[in-house]
Amino acid sequence: MNEPKEYVTVVERTDEVSLRDLYLIFRRGFRLIAAVALVAAGAAFAYLSTKPASYVASATVQVTAPQPTTSGELASLVPQVGMGMQSYTSLAMSNAVLAEALEEAAAARARREAGGDQGAEEETAGAVTAGAAAAAQATTTQATPTQTDGPPTQTTDTEALKRLLQSLKLTAIDTSNQSRGQLTIQHMATADSSAQAADLANGWAQAGARAATEAMRGAVDVAVTAATRELAARETALAVARDAWTAFLKDDARPALQSQLAQLATQQAAARSRLAELDTLIVSNGARQALLSAAAAARTEASPEPLDAQVRTLVDAGVLDAATAAGFAAAIAQLPAGVATGDQSVLALVSRARLESLAADLAGQVAERDQLQNDSDRAEREATVLRERLADLELRAATPQDALRNATAAYDRVAAVMPLLTLQQGMVDDAARVIIGASQPLEPKPRNRLTITVAAFLVGGLLATLFVFLRAAVAEPAAPPRARVAATGGGNPFSSQVPTATGMRDSQPHRSRHQEG
Repeated sequence: MNEPKEYVTVVERTDEVSLRDLYLIFRRGFRLIAAVALVAAGAAFAYLSTKPASYVASATVQVTAPQPTTSGELASLVPQVGMGMQSYTSLAMSNAVLAEALEEAAAARARREAGGDQGAEEETAGAVTAGAAAAAQATTTQATPTQTDGPPTQTTDTEALKRLLQSLKLTAIDTSNQSRGQLTIQHMATADSSAQAADLANGWAQAGARAATEAMRGAVDVAVTAATRELAARETALAVARDAWTAFLKDDARPALQSQLAQLATQQAAARSRLAELDTLIVSNGARQALLSAAAAARTEASPEPLDAQVRTLVDAGVLDAATAAGFAAAIAQLPAGVATGDQSVLALVSRARLESLAADLAGQVAERDQLQNDSDRAEREATVLRERLADLELRAATPQDALRNATAAYDRVAAVMPLLTLQQGMVDDAARVIIGASQPLEPKPRNRLTITVAAFLVGGLLATLFVFLRAAVAEPAAPPRARVAATGGGNPFSSQVPTATGMRDSQPHRSRHQEG
């Protein structure tokens, strides 16, 4: 007989959580969530209700770069002086500016109190002096050690500056509509009273504007000092170059040499013109001599008439004019009687006379040409010597002349930029100024109690909800029981009978009997 076999069904644990489980967890922890949210909201509301009212005042500072308008080479010599937002922020947040802002606020408060109560003027002045001394001392980070104290300690004024720094804020405004080099900054100060907020904002803005002005003035002053020093050096170099050039001009013979060369050039031009004229005359004279010689050789016949009669015949024929005939008649009268009445020809005599005259003229022209040529050669040699001396003087003059030219150009360049630097130095005084002063705010800064209370309620509820779910997630669940199921299929492993709870309960006695057997 087949005995029934027992099968054990093990229920495994999984990480899957249903929505019902989440709902049950939330319902179990709802009281805790609501309590935490209400406590957070109440604490936030109580804190905001007990917190004193704060006032916010703002003053506006405008920074304009002191940049003169110029172009060309001078634009590169004028320093670019300006201030960006980061530079102004680091300057306005420095200890010196903050201490000066405290001093300005204390002075404004003292003036306001003095205006309200004239009897307390001395006490107010003492408070202002003490505040100024404390503000000046705030710039130091460590106190001077005393005889009883050991190492130096941090001053309380530094803590005051830190608290002041937390109540100040800088904001750049109207950045899209500003020109290059222009900056507009809003200084906001938060204080417990409206008057104190306005005093802090005005004092901080004035201190920041003065610090920015001093910073830009320092840059311009450095440029002006450097330019002045450079101008003095250039002026000294120019004076040295002028002295060297003046010393050279005292022994400068170039004008005299140039005048001599000009005279020689004029003489040479006249000599060349005369030589050309003489060459023409010599050629013409030779040709005329050849013609007269040929004419005289052709007239070989003699005339039996006296010479004076031949002259009159020539005059009557129109060959000779009266003046020439008179000259011939005077010359014939001086001849011996035999010559004047012999067989002679007037034309032959005239031709021979002309030939002799032309020969004499030719000799004189040739002699003059030779003399002019010799003088021209001598003048050319003298001009060559003068040009060599002039070239040597020009070479010696090049060094001091170039030095003077360079020194003058350098001095003029620096001297031209000095008026621009002086103008820029004058523009620095108005480079940073307070354009809108802070006035006392009429209402305190909004506390937003409702918004912050609701936010605290939500944050507290979310944190409590997270805590509830995390606590449920890490809690150890109860171990499920192991159910034993008895199979009724007679041990057939291929039985399709499904175990049920009824069968499991029915199998309990059988298991007991089997175990007893």
